[in-house]
Amino acid sequence: MSKNILVIDDELMIRETFSEYLKAYGYNVFTAENGQNGLEKIKMFIGNNTSIDVVFSDIHMPVMNGLDMLNEIRKLNFSTYFVFITGYYSDLDEESLRKEGVNEVLFKPVELKQLVDTIEHKVN
Repeated sequence: MSKNILVIDDELMIRETFSEYLKAYGYNVFTAENGQNGLEKIKMFIGNNTSIDVVFSDIHMPVMNGLDMLNEIRKLNFSTYFVFITGYYSDLDEESLRKEGVNEVLFKPVELKQLVDTIEHKVN
């Protein structure tokens, strides 16, 4: 059974590139342009009793940032492998993020193979 992947990033090029690459590997890929839209999609999946195996999310986005979105997701008791993708090194405290429920952090520019490696080697 193919895994469901949600890519959340305010940059259209990143969303499209990640989505097309992951689809080529046979994954079901869904996208959202900000944290609010990502949260709405997750609520939709919960309502449909469908799992999301991995969420790849940017941290810094308009409307709702990745951290606020993650906090809202955790309030829903929704469990998924959560990966933040960021280009900001200075304001990142991986230990604090792990306490918030982040499983992994990838830094931009992300090598596309890292996405598949994360899914295949770290997600059951």
